[in-house]
Amino acid sequence: MKGSYAIVMRLDREQNIEVGSLGEIRFRRGYYLYVGSALNGLENRIKRH
Repeated sequence: MKGSYAIVMRLDREQNIEVGSLGEIRFRRGYYLYVGSALNGLENRIKRH
């Protein structure tokens, strides 16, 4: 299935998270939203995350 997807993440505290080629990034507590495309299949993209 091709399409788009959104990942909603809530952090209860500040923390460092590895973000692909960007490396480690410090995130403050709060809500974050990531929106991406799955042109090669939604199932494969979800498995990657």
